[in-house]
Amino acid sequence: MLLLYGYFFNLFLWKLFAKLFLEKAETASPRLPNKSNFENLYFSIHLIFVLKFDIINIIKLKGGKIMEIIKEADFRKEIKSSPKSAYLFFGEEDYMKAFAVKKAQEAICPDPAFAFFNEIHLDALSYSPNALLDAMMPLPMMADRKLITVSGLDINAMRSNELDDLCAVMAKLEDYDYNTVILNVASDKLDVGYSLKKPSAQLKKLGECASLVNFEKNS
Repeated sequence: MLLLYGYFFNLFLWKLFAKLFLEKAETASPRLPNKSNFENLYFSIHLIFVLKFDIINIIKLKGGKIMEIIKEADFRKEIKSSPKSAYLFFGEEDYMKAFAVKKAQEAICPDPAFAFFNEIHLDALSYSPNALLDAMMPLPMMADRKLITVSGLDINAMRSNELDDLCAVMAKLEDYDYNTVILNVASDKLDVGYSLKKPSAQLKKLGECASLVNFEKNS
């Protein structure tokens, strides 16, 4: 959410800069064309720049809710200072997802002596909504947070009610806010849609209960 605020604040600064620039230019040249047109031009150029280079992806959901998609580098910064309750790892770079999980372990569970209590891993065989809830409930041992990673799930193969059950458990993280849950989904196990600007129903659904981290392939 801080990244989202920063995005709009950046746009505000660009408009402010345009306004100050035009006021000074208008003083020097009273015949300057319409100020509003120039102001909107600066705003539009910056908006195009932001979206073109994918500094941030912002998708509007039903009800006006904003779904924010961050990149792996942003996740590594966030996990050190203000980890969220839930993340969904998706995208093509499965190796980088494993690396990011390791960084989360180092940030949230730095003491290996308590790893048994504070690091919990569920895979496709051990996962169920009840198993995830059971993992969420205990308090962390000699630490502020616990890390729960869930890997191996095939979101594409899930029925609608199964995905609803997963999201329902994730929604209960509000009651167990000492957890950070990472859903680490392999590149071929989640259809993200035609593009991130037009995400699939599954990605939208998961975006309502987890922060989305895109591990896109490096060109």
